[in-house]
Amino acid sequence: MYLSNFLGRFCGLPFLIFLYVLNSCSPSKSTPKKICFEKQQEIVIPIDEVYKDLIISSTPDELHFSFIKSDTCCRKIVDSNFQIKKDNIFINEKCFDQRGLFFFGNQNYISYNSAGCIKLVEGNKNPIAFNAKNVLKINDSVKYGIYSNNRFNIIYNPPNIYFRVLSSGGLKNIYDRNIIFKYNYKTQQSNLFANFPDTYSEKKWWHIAGNKFSSLLVDKRFVLSFPMSDSLYIYQNDVIDTTIILKSNFLKNFPPKPFKDENLGNQLETMKWYNTKPRYYTMFTNQKLQLHFRVAVHGQDLKNKNGTNNLFTNQPFSIIVFNNKFEILTEQRFESSVYDFREIHPHKSGFIIKNNKETESELFFSYFELN
Repeated sequence: MYLSNFLGRFCGLPFLIFLYVLNSCSPSKSTPKKICFEKQQEIVIPIDEVYKDLIISSTPDELHFSFIKSDTCCRKIVDSNFQIKKDNIFINEKCFDQRGLFFFGNQNYISYNSAGCIKLVEGNKNPIAFNAKNVLKINDSVKYGIYSNNRFNIIYNPPNIYFRVLSSGGLKNIYDRNIIFKYNYKTQQSNLFANFPDTYSEKKWWHIAGNKFSSLLVDKRFVLSFPMSDSLYIYQNDVIDTTIILKSNFLKNFPPKPFKDENLGNQLETMKWYNTKPRYYTMFTNQKLQLHFRVAVHGQDLKNKNGTNNLFTNQPFSIIVFNNKFEILTEQRFESSVYDFREIHPHKSGFIIKNNKETESELFFSYFELN
């Protein structure tokens, strides 16, 4: 395995979150223009049959709900008028593992796995296949693996594809070595770049939740967000250019104290830590609006008002909206019990959020528009 054993033990922790939304906006002091999210539409996605996994992706005018079943994919496509149509994709290779599928547009996808097998499929064009195994191997003792988890996005910016990678050999290698793998499928050139901030180290870390960074492109610049840093790290031509503080108004006493190594392997203490600590979760872009979003999960007390333990499901969150100049336009807070912050996706003039209510036959989403 390319990840150290102790990281692997915790990758399967449950991350179920229930949230309800407040109507107020909380723009930062630097806000050039006040905007607010307003709920516009409920979306109900029918579930026709048993599926292995669900991957949600979007284009400026469509939402794609991909229900993975072995080597086939049943998709529900929601258009700009919120009408649903159905199609099927046959994935004939066994290249991908875990959530190693990335959909973009109609009948287009990238499959990839931790060993470095990559395939690009665009409609009826001949697929482009690439094996990054040799590129990702530094020597016999240090190897990289593509982190195949769709929730923490890869970036497809033709002809370049950016993947998150982690090295083997424990925390020191993870924090000291590069974390982004860039592949140009036209020139077949590739390289590794970007690193964790200096605030991360073998003796100062925040468990697996602190390692799940996210990325996006802002005006052709590659931007990284780390869970335990208020700053965004901006790369130009694969070299660090600058850092910009883009801080949530709701994350207090941040970052939290690092995870204690003596609690490693103690499931009870680990869950207590996860259930209470604030962090930045992910980022995404609405291409139509040319606006970017950073999701911040707020800290909470271990006990709720009923005297029972709070869970991930109880953590409130907020969404920060910023433009290409990294100016914060607004930040709006969402409370617990209604929405799942793991599934927020751009759509039309806003975004959708998955509702926590669901049945065996239906999934529910809400569309919010920026006004």
